[in-house]
Amino acid sequence: MLTQKNGFYVFESALLVLPTETTEELPGLVEWNDRAGWRSYYPQIEEEVLFFALDLFACQFGLAEKGVCRLDSESGDLSLYAASLDDWAKKMLESYETESAWPLAREWQRQHGPLPPGHRLLPRTPFIIGGDYV
Repeated sequence: MLTQKNGFYVFESALLVLPTETTEELPGLVEWNDRAGWRSYYPQIEEEVLFFALDLFACQFGLAEKGVCRLDSESGDLSLYAASLDDWAKKMLESYETESAWPLAREWQRQHGPLPPGHRLLPRTPFIIGGDYV
């Protein structure tokens, strides 16, 4: 996938796929997955997961031996999302409105302008404790 397009946004910036190498705007895969960065807040995550994409709310998708996993950024729960990268892409394309939060990304950007590179949206009240999507 990254040989075709090395780092990109889709669904009006609702989904971010990180580049292989760090750019002026985005961290590369090695930098993003560094244990000293954001991963230090999620010690339960196996070292072997390579996170490569984020939805609008910073939930992440990562490659693992068992397939593509999804990390809920609020709860820290890591779950199997798809059996392969192809299955991940198919699932994202079939349900991009819910899987990437595209409608909210579109509406938010209509009101506030484009999301700055690398930025994601977080609710004022976390979803896990009853936050709303408004």
